[in-house]
Amino acid sequence: MFDENEKIKKFENISQIINTFCVQRYKYYVLRKEYMINNIEKKIRIFKNKMRFINEVMDDKLVLKRKKESVIIIELEERGYDKEEDSYSYLLALPVRVFTDEKIEELKENIRKLEEELENIKKTSEKEMWVNDLDDFEKAYGEWLDDIQESEKKSESRRKKKATNAEGKDKTKAKPVAKAKPTAKAKPVAKK
Repeated sequence: MFDENEKIKKFENISQIINTFCVQRYKYYVLRKEYMINNIEKKIRIFKNKMRFINEVMDDKLVLKRKKESVIIIELEERGYDKEEDSYSYLLALPVRVFTDEKIEELKENIRKLEEELENIKKTSEKEMWVNDLDDFEKAYGEWLDDIQESEKKSESRRKKKATNAEGKDKTKAKPVAKAKPTAKAKPVAKK
């Protein structure tokens, strides 16, 4: 069997195979957790930058009107805004309709939810994540099995119904209809 380094390895028993798998799988849960944390922290940072940007524009602390983009970029750098993919486009391309109190409240709520999610992920160990995934898999697998069994029952019921209908049709076959007797031909009308 191949090991984690794609080398052929002889395992003495199933326990060795499972142990090797679990060690490798656990490493990926560590990487996954790290990725999830970084991803959420990035989203929070972007939302906070957007909220601050909208507030500063609405409060006239950051004036964008009648300025060159290069000047605005310098001002954003001086004010400590984060670049996203080496650009401030995520701020400068915001539509005018986001400059509302409702949008600020929406961003606050998004930030609150993300911070809560981030805290939950940080509190959850990699082992707990794995166990939770296994529980979710087991539940989904059980539902899938139930769906398969239900589908099989319906198929069996349809087969039985078809078989019953076919038997009923055989017993009640209509008798053949006798051919109609030919009627007398009309006599030709004599011409005068």
